[in-house]
Amino acid sequence: MAQQHPNCDGVVVVMVPLPAQGHLNPLLHLTRVISSRGLPVHYIGLTTHIRQAKDRVHGWDPSNNSNIHFHEFNIPQIVHTTPPVNSHVSTCKYPSHLLPTFTAANTHLREPLGVLLRHLSTTNRRVVVVHDSMMSFAAHEASFLSNVEAFSFIVTSAFAVLHFVWEGYGKLADEGNNIDN
Repeated sequence: MAQQHPNCDGVVVVMVPLPAQGHLNPLLHLTRVISSRGLPVHYIGLTTHIRQAKDRVHGWDPSNNSNIHFHEFNIPQIVHTTPPVNSHVSTCKYPSHLLPTFTAANTHLREPLGVLLRHLSTTNRRVVVVHDSMMSFAAHEASFLSNVEAFSFIVTSAFAVLHFVWEGYGKLADEGNNIDN
């Protein structure tokens, strides 16, 4: 483990990922990098999803790092619905079957996160919250405490964002001409 910088005494990091595989893993890997610098990191989420992320990670065992603390929370059972076959939703490539899980996480993780932040803020000089951009409630919870600050982590690449903007707002013009596909 790397030596902790003296200015990092009393600093702790809290990770709040969206409960989807493509969002859990990047924040878990960032957790590893931050913890390797000697900072304690608290990774919170739904029990099932934290276990999945820990099982799917390759090349290291998250349970063997004493600077990483997992906070697993159970929530009420989620009722998943299947969209009608002929609906507009069925033509969309977005995995809409995951929306109830995202909604439940946003609803049921708010209170435990608030409790954790209040506890950490009384025992640490500075608390840094790194949350998935789709878990913005974490920034709201952080805003109530003077020594807690939040940063949004966007797991989508800049190229993917450009693609969504390109498709959503229409093709960009190049000297008055539309750019062909």
